[in-house]
Amino acid sequence: MTESIKFGDVFKHHEQEYVFLAKTGDILYAAQILDVEKTRQIKRLDDHRARRPDANRFENILYCYVMLSTEEFKDRMAHFGDPTLDGIVIDKTGVALNTEDMRTLKNDLCDPRTLVAGELKQLVRDLVIPQNHTA
Repeated sequence: MTESIKFGDVFKHHEQEYVFLAKTGDILYAAQILDVEKTRQIKRLDDHRARRPDANRFENILYCYVMLSTEEFKDRMAHFGDPTLDGIVIDKTGVALNTEDMRTLKNDLCDPRTLVAGELKQLVRDLVIPQNHTA
């Protein structure tokens, strides 16, 4: 029996944690949850970039991320700059992002300035995020 997976559910692939975003045909869209050190490095670069008056956070896929507030992932980011994974088996962890993180992720994915596939934006745009989402 195949276990269903929804937007915001966390799964593992090659020892890495990902947030499920959407799936169509052979393409699975996911945001990688980076470890604390990689998160700090990208955040430091982004903070430096943000000081420019013409700064656009989504001008570079490196800065396509959401800082997570979900308890299990504090001080880590969900990075969606390269959201496609091919031919994988999903190993759900039983954890899902909290409602606030899911809303922020959805809003950032749908932002017209975000450099992600139009197909992903379409898939996520009409999602309804439940008030109290649980895995």
